[in-house]
Amino acid sequence: MSHPNRAFVGDIGGSNLRTAIAEISTKTNDVEFIGEPIIEPTPSRPDPFFQSMARSLVLLLEANPELRDGVIGFPGKVVHDGDRMLVGPLTNISGLTDVFDLNERLGEEDSRLKKIRLTALNDAEAATHAAPFVPGADPKNTQPLMYFTHSTGIGADIIRGHKIASRLTGQLGEYGHIPMDVDRSKGTLESLIAGPAIERRFGNGSTPQELGQLYTHESNDAWEHVGRVFGQAIASFVPSIGMDHVVIGGGVSRDHDRYEESLEEALHTALVDNAVILNGMTEVPKVSYVPKHLVSSFGLIGARYGLEQYR
Repeated sequence: MSHPNRAFVGDIGGSNLRTAIAEISTKTNDVEFIGEPIIEPTPSRPDPFFQSMARSLVLLLEANPELRDGVIGFPGKVVHDGDRMLVGPLTNISGLTDVFDLNERLGEEDSRLKKIRLTALNDAEAATHAAPFVPGADPKNTQPLMYFTHSTGIGADIIRGHKIASRLTGQLGEYGHIPMDVDRSKGTLESLIAGPAIERRFGNGSTPQELGQLYTHESNDAWEHVGRVFGQAIASFVPSIGMDHVVIGGGVSRDHDRYEESLEEALHTALVDNAVILNGMTEVPKVSYVPKHLVSSFGLIGARYGLEQYR
């Protein structure tokens, strides 16, 4: 039986490699998973990394032999060169410093994967495709919306009309590297408030899931600092982008209730109290968060929506 709305989806995270079969419902336009996603630890070396990715995809292919395309989000640079999907380097895979052709490399790992055509996306770009569908957002995406992944790194992108803005510049998902100077802390947004940065500054945990426990034993100033930095970062994009909505996801966002108040205060102060809102031409954007039960699968959901732009 043919299932034209089904496709392979993958999300290469700092901790886990997730793959699944997903389809877009013709009734609700929601992304639904067919069976449970396959979740494996992300290997830290190139050969085990490709072997793990190929093994997961082959398992899915054996259960769904009629499928012929899919999409994977990667935490690094992605270039579409005609039919070639060029990925890399990937900083979370030690030694993977070269650019590789996704389909060619997986076909070398297992010839059965030559039957399918995979599209590569930057992971932040992939998740951004799902942002218009969170509660409170405009699913028609008629106005610019900005999405941030707040996890072991910070990725971000802009979407309007379900088209990714940074496809025009090639700087896919790289907005997390803007320079910041807040509370006498200088660096990029990622270097100041991504998971590892928080870990170094405020505790000794090792994963975003542990950050809530870390902060429980610290003063509220830790979370307030995260909110102030984040709020000022968002404000810096408003005059040039004019987005009316910001969506935040990623592992650290599960604890957004600890920093959202200071984020909102910083955003309002930067835009209203400092008169950056120009003659009513733009407004303070609404800030929403990915529902906690969807955080881990949001990259897969976004990848499936994003594939529609390349089919």
